Amino acid sequence: LHASTEFRKTHDLVVLAGLQPAAVQADVTGLDLQQLQQWAVDARYPADLPDISAEEAAIVLGVADRIVCAIAEFLMGETSA
Repeated sequence: LHASTEFRKTHDLVVLAGLQPAAVQADVTGLDLQQLQQWAVDARYPADLPDISAEEAAIVLGVADRIVCAIAEFLMGETSA
């Protein structure tokens, strides 16, 4: 991403994923970003969060981990180029 890139204010993970470089988009395609959406926004207000099952937490954390790994791999490639 370039410093001159302007982003509109949004918490929509699908929109934000679409703004990423093609390599990152390819890595996150097919991930259930909508499932992660609730936790991306509502976590700002933890008292209002519903209880989460261990199974759902594992799924959501897996999605988040794949996103972080995809971006980290992209950034590591950028720094070595």
